[in-house]
Amino acid sequence: MLCIVVVLPVVASTAMALHDGWTPVGDNATLALRSGDVLRGDPPLTGMPSTSNTISDQDISHPGPLEVWVASIPYALFGPAGLLVTVALVNALALVLSVVVGWRRGGPALAVAVTATGLILCWSLGTTIIRDPLNTHVPLLPWFALVLLAWDVRLGSWPSLPLAVFVASWVVQGHLAYVPLTATLVIGTALLCVVDHRARDAAARRRFARGRTPALFWSATIGILLSVPLLIDQVSGSGNLGRLLAFSGEGGQGARVGARAVIHALGAPPAWLREVNDPFLLLRGPSTFDLFAFAATVGLFAWVYAAARRRADTATLALLQAALLGLIGVAILVVRIPLGGAVLAADPMLLLRPVSAITWLAIGWGAWQVVAPSIVPNLTRTRVRGPAIVVGAIAVVVVVAATTVAPAKFGGYGEGLMEPGAELQPRVVAAVEGQPMVQVNATGWAARLYLRHAVIEDLERHGIATRTSDDDRVFRRAGGDRPAATATVWVVSDPAEPEQPAPGALLVGRTDIVRGGGLSGAAVRRHELRRKLDAAGRIELRDTGQISLSDVSREFFRWTTPPPDGQSLPSVWVSVDSFVELQANGLVVSPVIDDDLIAAIRRDTIGRFFAAEDTEAAVYVRFE
Repeated sequence: MLCIVVVLPVVASTAMALHDGWTPVGDNATLALRSGDVLRGDPPLTGMPSTSNTISDQDISHPGPLEVWVASIPYALFGPAGLLVTVALVNALALVLSVVVGWRRGGPALAVAVTATGLILCWSLGTTIIRDPLNTHVPLLPWFALVLLAWDVRLGSWPSLPLAVFVASWVVQGHLAYVPLTATLVIGTALLCVVDHRARDAAARRRFARGRTPALFWSATIGILLSVPLLIDQVSGSGNLGRLLAFSGEGGQGARVGARAVIHALGAPPAWLREVNDPFLLLRGPSTFDLFAFAATVGLFAWVYAAARRRADTATLALLQAALLGLIGVAILVVRIPLGGAVLAADPMLLLRPVSAITWLAIGWGAWQVVAPSIVPNLTRTRVRGPAIVVGAIAVVVVVAATTVAPAKFGGYGEGLMEPGAELQPRVVAAVEGQPMVQVNATGWAARLYLRHAVIEDLERHGIATRTSDDDRVFRRAGGDRPAATATVWVVSDPAEPEQPAPGALLVGRTDIVRGGGLSGAAVRRHELRRKLDAAGRIELRDTGQISLSDVSREFFRWTTPPPDGQSLPSVWVSVDSFVELQANGLVVSPVIDDDLIAAIRRDTIGRFFAAEDTEAAVYVRFE
């Protein structure tokens, strides 16, 4: 029953997405494209290209392609929905594994605690994230399971080791941020296993060794097999592993920012209970309340840890140590994030949520072990058990409803363009059906970042080969290895473009990007803010009590020093979304900008990275 309950948010969210006609756009469309490439004879050997190349000379990708390889058969059978279902299934299995480990190690009480933690974590991440194929998001719930699996292995459950290796591979290959995090967990757990081994007597050593040899064999086999694409790429491809190693040696944020990240993870409220994901998280110093909450959490952790040591409760000690390894991994990760990458790491910093969830699960379980002897007898009374079941059932319903019905917390990375994409794609396929090679160009932010991806994926899925006008590592479809195009498609999301992007181009279709197009309230508000920004001429930046101007200049604007003209910069350098984020953090001052307008834009749900003029999209085609 608990296994069914814990996966309800993932199942419900996925079912709703499929019912609404989920269409991959942006990076999700690229992931779908790569899933199809696996069986089309062009399997990717690395993960998605990393945005780290904007702050580094290293042209690197995330470590591995495991996600798209696993999704290749479901994609072949069901199209893009196969990718969505694959990720949702992996997330659901991660939650089930967590509950199973909890039941095995702590009985019904710990299984209920893991279920409750998993449900709240799903609520914390939000509707979109828990089924989203984006490689930044796919490691989040598996990481939660990985910590519990590592704990289970340490306590002598060797059959969990091959599962842990698979989950670790999934996590690490998805996003490079999880490499130091997982390495810390794996190395730390291995060292603690050695310490445990030395402390046991001969009989205990023999008992713990049962099943170890086959588990190590199968774990090594799984790890090697899942690493084959990465090794092939290193030897005869792009050499991505070597580039990742070189990238890891670049100067990082430093110990101060690493400590700040841990304080944020355990601050007030802890990361897994926060409502927003702030892009300036790593730039902001902790508030007094954060410091107080962090100190209280550390004190509670120390008390629970000391109590477990007094009782010689090795299982609770091991869980607390596993949580501590997660926090150490976060600190190491942030310390190594290169200078200029703090704002880029905003989305990966969602990992603070499962890490803090595990920490509080460990603290809660340790505290329960202390107070249980005096509380459990009362809980077994019928008059208490009945209300407890009712309250628990209500809590499950509330969390599931909040997760599946409430607006997406961290949506906006192209989610708003699914409907326009679904509307345009069939028209594009029909317009160029039978063409051996189609070049797909894009003009406008929405077209370049989101809609072009969707068009290319849809064409390839229908057997129409494509190429791009850019040297685009995402698609790997540009360059001399592709024949000349017999047709050209233009995806345009900027109405400032001419009606006809090239002589002979014919209009295939047009659709609103923002519901209601340029006349919608959301579009009018964004145009109004853009107009006011342009009229302002310059925007004044300022330090706050939490964020310094020098940090903002370096991490957000990629400058090593603040603007030379005092603390102002040309307003044309600031996008609508950038201004909204800066204003929310008290970093910009402009007497001509209405704060009510900013608040209204923040309530809009059309997403980030939209230019103010991106209110409609059009597709043109020309046959060569």
